[in-house]
Amino acid sequence: MKIEIEEYQSPQVESCDSSDEENEATGAIKVTNIPSTTTEEEIILFFESRKQSGGGDVEKVEYDEINHWALVWFMDADGTDF
Repeated sequence: MKIEIEEYQSPQVESCDSSDEENEATGAIKVTNIPSTTTEEEIILFFESRKQSGGGDVEKVEYDEINHWALVWFMDADGTDF
């Protein structure tokens, strides 16, 4: 099984009522098909390794271990160029 990566757009960013802080949101991706043995720390290390993933500095991760997907936010939107 291979992980799948797609660009993620937060519903709050699309809202006209969002705050200035939300308008400054950086890039995010949604990762699916994550192996069940994967930890949040491994996700961070993988996406911060430019050599492995081409990513960048990870700001935060929202990891659903039960359904095997994660949202990964990057400090710089360039981290989402996969």
